[in-house]
Parts: sequence; structure tokens; C-alpha cells
Amino acid sequence: MPGSAASAARMIELNAASRTLWLDQRQVQVGDRAFDLLAHLARHRDRVVTKGELLAALWPDRIVEDANLHVHVSALRRALGAPTIVTVHGVGYRLAVPLQAQHAPLPSGNHAVQRQHPHDASPLFGREAELAEWLARWPRAGWLTITGPGGVGKTALARALLAARLEDPALPLLGWVDVSGLGTPQALAHALTRYLGLPDASDLAAPQAALRAAASCGLLVLDGAETQAAAVTGWVAALQTAAPHVQGLVTSRGALGLPGELVCELHGLPVATGDDEAELASSPAVALILSRARAAGARTADAPLSTLATLCRRLDGLPLALELAAARLPLLGLDGLMSSLDERLHAWVDTRSGRPAHHHSLNDLLNWSWQLLDPGEQQLLRRLGALHGSFTLELAQAAADASDRAQERGTFLDRFEHLRRLSLVAPEAEAQPQPPSAPTPPRWRLLDTTRQFAQQQLAQAGETESTALRVASAVARAFERLHREWWQGQRPEADIDREASPWVPELCAALDTACAHIGQHGALAAALWADGARTLALHGLRPRARVWADAAWSQRHRLPALQPLRMLAATTSVAPTGLLDSSARARALDEAARAAQTADNRPLWLELLLAAAQAARRASQLEAAGHGCSTLQQALRATDAPRWHARALELQATLHTYHGIGTPVSLQQLQEMLDDLRSAGDGDARVAFLLRIEVGERLLLQGQAAQARDSLQATCDAVARAGRWHERVLLAPFDTLAAAALACGDLQTAASALGLALDAARRTQQWPEATSVLAAYLAAQGRLRAAAELLGATQACLAQRGLGTDTMLAHSLAAAERVLQADSLPSERRRWLAQGWAAGEEGLRLWVGQAHRRFMP
Repeated sequence: MPGSAASAARMIELNAASRTLWLDQRQVQVGDRAFDLLAHLARHRDRVVTKGELLAALWPDRIVEDANLHVHVSALRRALGAPTIVTVHGVGYRLAVPLQAQHAPLPSGNHAVQRQHPHDASPLFGREAELAEWLARWPRAGWLTITGPGGVGKTALARALLAARLEDPALPLLGWVDVSGLGTPQALAHALTRYLGLPDASDLAAPQAALRAAASCGLLVLDGAETQAAAVTGWVAALQTAAPHVQGLVTSRGALGLPGELVCELHGLPVATGDDEAELASSPAVALILSRARAAGARTADAPLSTLATLCRRLDGLPLALELAAARLPLLGLDGLMSSLDERLHAWVDTRSGRPAHHHSLNDLLNWSWQLLDPGEQQLLRRLGALHGSFTLELAQAAADASDRAQERGTFLDRFEHLRRLSLVAPEAEAQPQPPSAPTPPRWRLLDTTRQFAQQQLAQAGETESTALRVASAVARAFERLHREWWQGQRPEADIDREASPWVPELCAALDTACAHIGQHGALAAALWADGARTLALHGLRPRARVWADAAWSQRHRLPALQPLRMLAATTSVAPTGLLDSSARARALDEAARAAQTADNRPLWLELLLAAAQAARRASQLEAAGHGCSTLQQALRATDAPRWHARALELQATLHTYHGIGTPVSLQQLQEMLDDLRSAGDGDARVAFLLRIEVGERLLLQGQAAQARDSLQATCDAVARAGRWHERVLLAPFDTLAAAALACGDLQTAASALGLALDAARRTQQWPEATSVLAAYLAAQGRLRAAAELLGATQACLAQRGLGTDTMLAHSLAAAERVLQADSLPSERRRWLAQGWAAGEEGLRLWVGQAHRRFMP
């Protein structure tokens, strides 16, 4: 192209911050519209920019003729030389020469920084603590690096820190360098030498002697350093050594890793939990989106704060994502915004003047990060998109399809570390401190928006299915190990549950994957269900798990011999539709136990014996349950496994206490078993809680109400500490504690326990246990009509479900009936009971939902 070589040799600099244009170190005056046109071409210098795109960028709110565009192109050609901008006929324009640098020195003071990013001129939201901390910690001659994922607000915090520091007139601003706009290390070197008043540097290294001679002190800001991490690190290291009088502020996806570097790591803005509207409204993330939405003209007065908080969490509290959502709120409304979350990468766009091009949309932001990766790192990131929750390094390696060979694992670790340094992968914060006895491997996570982008890249590469199947196989191996450790008693049950809990999203996704290809991967689905069923039940996923159970169970005739037996052993947690009937399940489990014994698989045999006895008890086949319990106890005599002995003892105690079947279990036996469990590290295992509940119930039924209350209160406190509220059976102590407190006349404790029991009833749909105690509580308060109606509805619910009354349920019903018989007229009592019976189970459901408002103090 004629003249291109000559033009390329000329030094053209464009400074977006001060809106100045330089040609061969001489400032050139052009109009604002011409400057914006050149800046847009510079941002997209790798392609032809269409006339339509330029018109939309320069005149976003007006319809203008192409001639207006030609006027400003001609002005730039006159100022910079005709070959600078090339016309591609019928398409648009292309910048034909590189900009050697895009920055000239900025004037000192806050004004320059604010002009750098006008869209960030409003106050910081939720960064007050970071601002105060780093103003105090940042020394007068030191370097501070602000790190975090793209869109987290690094530049905004840098602006605020700089504004506070520049209030000292003795500390001038040497310059603000937008490193992301400098294409080469040579351009960075040229810009820095000009800022520092040094001779021109043509290579990466700063001239040491010249740096030492630079007597001026001040602040230097390097924004977006991740685009030239090696070059920036070299310059900062040189400045730390040779020019300690220069104070620096760097923003980057990751730390530079230099000695003495202070690192301020930013995360998304926090969002309050719970339902308190005042707390939600004052959450920094919610406050930010509300502020930006109002500025955009959205009506937010009636916006449900809980929905806004959910939106903020889905966006990981990232300020840029919140701003882009707020910009779309006037058009889509909150419901439309929530429904468009899956389209957020491309649908949420804001091209306001002053916003960097890679901040126009979330896709632009993530694509900017994507371009910083080499092909191997891009492959790893997109495959990590197949993971749904937090993940271990081993699971990430399985997703990446990296073997354990030293060289391949080393390459995987190097790539993963680079993603971590760019804040594309972040460590998962621990919800609670881990006990020293059970440390678990570190876990990692992708931000939700990053995961969505990675999944998009995975689909484009055609790797979605293969990666998902690799992950599912790795999850199956993990749960096989956890389940084996559980039934062999190798580790305390609470430790196993704690390790399994973060795997639940991956377990669900793995089951979805395996069941979607059930004909090819039936064995994988069966293994996932058999080993993961207990964890799914603990997390309240029984209804969803039954769908997976049905799919896996349908393949049982095509599976290896022991696989259907392992699936049957899991039916105590989640039963497939064909085995929902307790009698059918008991028969199948009994047959499976005999098959496991024949196969000489003792652990599986023990598990099936217990499952068969439990199913028989639930089917009211009490003799069969008692026989199965006896068989289990005999089988366990030569087994040193406190957890299994405790399970057999708990089943025997339940059978005798509630149904009068089998050998009585004394309180001393129960206490000795609890001591054995504590010695084995299982003092807070599920079966230990069940035994402690049994102790409290036994004391209450024996008339020792005060001792029962104290014992059950301690058990309830332990349940709360263990954080295992999701398991229905462990909520039973709250019902019984309320009954024991009532028997002692302790209405305050009874009311508190009843509140928790009713919450459990709403979640589990198990009404009668809680409502029978509530009826007794209302009767004790003298609210006889409410007690009688509730009692009638409870009895109707039991009849509708075909349920009998066990000993504890009968105890609570009898307590309410005694008060009613003593304090109400027979005709009134019969009428009230009949009204409650007519309301039935649906009325009971409504009463439980209104209990806190209608009945509780």
C-alpha cells in the first residue's frame, strides 16, 4: 500500500484519558467526534469497522448521513497522513498503521483520574473497608497491586485510592498508564520512559542508571497489567530497586509476585442472607444495582428485594455484571432480567461513552480474558465449564482429560496455576473451619458467569458430552470411595458427610449425564445412584433422586451381578417407583441379602440385612423385622464395627419401644453404645443422634419428664451444631422435646421446640408428629377449641394416609385428649373434633402454615 511504510515509521499516540493525540511527540488538535472515531478504530484495529457500527458509536441517539462520517475521516487523514485510515469500499474503514503508544502524561490531581473513567465517577459501593485498610497499609514508598476477576472494580478502587493519596500536594501523579491499550512491550517502555522523564528505552528492561537519576517522586499507576504481565513485572522490579522514591499502584488479574508487593484481592460485592428487607437493601451489591437502575430510569420502588438479592448472587456480586443488568432493567423488568440470565453474556450490553470496549458486555469481558490464554489454557478453561459446583484439583484433572503421568500432570498444574493467577479460577471459601482430624483437599470454583462462557466455548468445540462423561466417571469413583469408607466405618460419619456435601451439584449433574445416555451408561448411572443415594437423601433430594433411581433400576437386568444388589441396599434412602411399597421392598431386600451372602460379600450382606429389617418395620411386618434384626445382631457378633452394632441396637430398641417386638433394650445398653460411638469418632453420627432420641423418648414414656427434657435439649443443641437439619429423622427430637417440656409445665421451652418442629413439618410434609404435640400445647394454654379441631384434623390425616399410631404419637394425642375431657363439655368437644376431622389433611397443612401467627406466643 503506497505510503504505508512511511506512515508506520511515524509515532502516533492516542491518550483516551486526557483525550489528546500526538504525532511524533507533537500534540495534534482534532475535534471530539474525530477523536472518538480514531479511538474506536484503534480498539478494533484487527478488523474492518463498518460504517453502520461507526455511526452507531458516534451518534448513538441520532440518524445521520454517511457524509458526516466522511468529514471526520478526512480531518484525521489531514492531521495524521492519508494512509492512516484505509477505506474498504462497500464495507467501512480500517486503521492501517499501529499506534505505538496510546498515552501521554496526565495532569496531576483527581481530575485526570475521573476523566479516565467517567462511568466510575459515582461513589464506591461496598469497598469502604478495602479503601480504609489499604490507605493505612500502603506505605509512602511501596507498590500495591489490586487483583481480582474482570469486572470486579479494580480500576474504580484504584481511582479512589489515588484520589485520597493525591490530596497530599507533595505527592504528584507521575502518570496513569492503561497497559491494556499498549500493544507491545516496546510501547510500554516508551510510555514509561516519557512519564518518568528518562531517555527513550527500546527494550523491556528499564535503564538502571537513568532510573537512579530520576529524582522526582510521585505516584505511577499501571492499569490492566495482566495484558503485559512479564513486561510490567520487569519494570516494577527495576523501579523498586533503582527508584524507591516512586510509589506505584497496579491493577491486574493476578499479583506480580515481587518481594515486598502488597496485594489487595477483590471479590464480588457481598449480599445479605435471610429475609430482612433492611439488611437486603443495605447490601452493597443490591444498593449498587438499585442505584444504577434508578439512574437508567427504571422503577425500583416495588422491586422485591429478595429477588434482587438472588440476582446479585447469580452474578457473583460483580459490579460490572450488576451495572449491565441495571442498564437492561428499564427494558426487561426484574422478571425479564431473571429469565434472561442464561442469555446474559450477549443480551446485556451497555455501550455508553467512556466505557472500555471490553466492558460493553460480559461476553466482551470474558473474551478479553480468553485472548490472554494460550490454546492449552483455553482448552482447560472450557473443560472446567463442565463442573457445576466447587471442585477438587483431581476432578479438574479428570475434566481436562490429563493423566497422572508426571509430565502431563505437570503441564496441567502449570495451566491451572495460570488460570488462578488471572483470577479465572478462585479458591472456594470454607463455610466453616475444618476439624484438624478431617482436613479435606482445597476446593476451587469458577464464577457463574465464567462457567457460562466456558460452557459456550465447550459446546463450540464439540466437547460437551465427552467432558461430562469423564466428570461423571470421576464423581462415581469419589462416591464409591466415600460409601466404602462409610459402611466399613473407616472414618467418622460426620467427616464423610462433610466431604461429600460439596460434591452434591456434581453428583446431580453426573446422574443427569448418565441417565441421559442410560442405554450406553446404565452401569455408571447405577453406581452413582447406589453410592450417592444416602447423600442425596441427606440433602433433601429424594423426589429428584427417584427419577434417577427409576432410570438406573430399569437397567438392572443388564448390569453385573452385584450391581443390582448395591442398588437395592440404597433403597432405604431412595426407592425407585417399583419398590415404593414397603412390603415389596422388604421382600426384594430379603432376597438380595441372601444373594449377597451367597456371593460372600459380607459388607453388602450386612447393609442389605439392615435395609430389609427397616423396610419390614415400615411395612408393619413386625415379626419379619424382629427376625431380621436378630439375624443382623448374630452376624455382627464377630464384627468390631460400632456403627453397625449401633444401627442394629437402634432398630431393636425402636421395635420394642414402639411395638413390643423383640428383646428390651435398657437405658444402660443405649448409653454404653453411645460411649462406644464416641470412642470410635462417631459421637455425632446419624445413628448416635437416633440413639440419643431413643434415650429421651424412653425417659418420657417412663414418666421422667424433667430428665427427658434435659436429655433431649442437649440432643437438639447437638443437632443444630451438626448442621444436619435437612434429614427428617433428626428433626424428631424437637417434637419429643416439646412433649417433654409440656409434661414438666415448661411452656416456654415447649413453644420454642414446637416452632422448630413445625418448620420441619412444613419441609417434610410429616404433619401428625408435630400437630399432635401442638394440640397438647394449645390445650395446656386453655385454647380448647383450637386444640380439639387440630386433634380432629390430625386423626383424619392419619386415617387418610393409612397410618397407625406409634407409642410417642399416641402419648401426645392422649395428653391433648386428657385436657379436653377435663375442661370441655362433651357436646362441644365432639363438635370441634368433627370440624377438624372434616378439614382433614388439607386443613392440617393450612394450620401448620399459619401456626406461628395463629397459635405460637
